[in-house]
Amino acid sequence: MHLSLTLSQSASLFCVAMLLCAHVSCDPMKLNACCTTTSSYPITTPITGCRLQRASHHCVKAVIFSSEGRYFCSYPRAPWVIAKVRELFKSGARCTF
Repeated sequence: MHLSLTLSQSASLFCVAMLLCAHVSCDPMKLNACCTTTSSYPITTPITGCRLQRASHHCVKAVIFSSEGRYFCSYPRAPWVIAKVRELFKSGARCTF
């Protein structure tokens, strides 16, 4: 079997290989979207967990609450956010980074 590739086929194959390598070597959390804006409005559904997001590149500093399979980007200095993080901490649920 003789394999012969044109220059454009080789370039395409190289790009696919690089994308696969980047996908395999990256931390899965870095592949997900991040919060680019936050809200100060309280969440009315039960909050089951949270994650703290640091500001970097286009991502803003945020507390990401999870509730009923959804995620909410909340302003970290909003009084209700601070109270909810403390409440979660006291109940044994920790916010992850």
